[in-house]
Amino acid sequence: MVEILISLLLAATLALGAAPQRAADAVATFDAAWQIVNETHFDSDFNGVDWVALRNELRPRAESAQSADELREVIDEMLGRLGQSHFRLWPGGAAATMSLPAQGNEGREAREGWDSRGVDRSGGVGFGVVFLEGRFLVRHVDENGPAAEAGVEPGWVVLTPLAAELSGEIRGSSGELGEVAARARAGDAVVADLDGSPGSDVEVAFLDSSDDLVKLAIERRRPTGGQLMKFGNLPPLRVHMDSRRITGDDGETFGLIQFNIWLPLLAASFDQAIEDLRDVDGMIIDLRGNRGGLGAMVMGTAGHFLDEPVTLGTMQMRDNELRYVTNPRRVNAAGERVEPFSGPLAILVDGSTASTSEVFAGGLQAVGRARIFGQTTMGAVLPSLLDRLPNGDVLQHAIADFVTADGRELEGYGVIPDRGVVLTREDLVDGHDATLAAAIAWMKKESARR
Repeated sequence: MVEILISLLLAATLALGAAPQRAADAVATFDAAWQIVNETHFDSDFNGVDWVALRNELRPRAESAQSADELREVIDEMLGRLGQSHFRLWPGGAAATMSLPAQGNEGREAREGWDSRGVDRSGGVGFGVVFLEGRFLVRHVDENGPAAEAGVEPGWVVLTPLAAELSGEIRGSSGELGEVAARARAGDAVVADLDGSPGSDVEVAFLDSSDDLVKLAIERRRPTGGQLMKFGNLPPLRVHMDSRRITGDDGETFGLIQFNIWLPLLAASFDQAIEDLRDVDGMIIDLRGNRGGLGAMVMGTAGHFLDEPVTLGTMQMRDNELRYVTNPRRVNAAGERVEPFSGPLAILVDGSTASTSEVFAGGLQAVGRARIFGQTTMGAVLPSLLDRLPNGDVLQHAIADFVTADGRELEGYGVIPDRGVVLTREDLVDGHDATLAAAIAWMKKESARR
């Protein structure tokens, strides 16, 4: 009994001592996030937000936060008031399982899919979705993935509770600025909601292509293919690139290159793809679903298609600016002299194309080097940095605006295709890629003129 009483008194003493310490840590984290944005935001007017008044408003809530999640909600609200892309928190609980610099985690194994509470959610269902015709539809099914084995097909309607909830929210906010980005992020949430421990099953309801109800048990699995790469303070990322040659009805050949993220690991693969496809009649870069990455890669990558240094746009910071000037690629990896590809160039985009991909597509469109096909991009273009906060979370914050060479701002507006292509459920069900077909049709005409 005495031992129990001592234990209770000790626990109470520790709790009383922990509260001020927890509050101090929360305030330190909140203040650090506020100060970083205060010093680095490219707009001294903070997009019309009274940044000092906002700190004074939200700081007491940060001090009274009872958990890490409550603190994150306060900081997220602060960042959200800016109404701009590339301001977000990456939870430190997940970061604790990764190899991150300067935090004493050296030597720990990087792991995908762990949430902020350390729960393994690395098992996925193997399909992606798109918000179309007022509902979330299966856009693609990973080949040999769990959804494919379960019988899921493109064009099916996803009937999860979250899909229904988010569908209603999107329909209610139609026409608002940022709608494209909201749809893409909601689609991510619908799929992520199904993630869980690898090997476990999740039951998902669909309407098939005939609108009949189908309920399937899908076994969650870790993603396969590509390479797992660590980049800065971000969680481990799985990167992949595909390239192939397409032969037209009249013998024309077109190169198709698709990759999911802009990271240095893929630079050599892209260079090799260009080398393998250098003799084609036209080139297609598929950036659908590519959310961006390292912005500096745009200059060298665009150099494969421009024979002279050309400014694609300008990164405008608070006190200076950086021009995105292309670097013509006149020597291949083997040291042989080559010429940048001069044939027709088509870039495929959609509502989930973002950030560096928008800079690349919008920049080449602005200088007249590429023709853009698909749907308006996300409009989330601001260059950003990653900084660790005192509580271990990582703050992503924008440091610059981007304006194309012809003076267009892409943030909040996106890249508007030269040839818009309407997505339809019928095309998804039939497996018809209308965007790719439109690009090939254009390149055939361009090739015939040469």
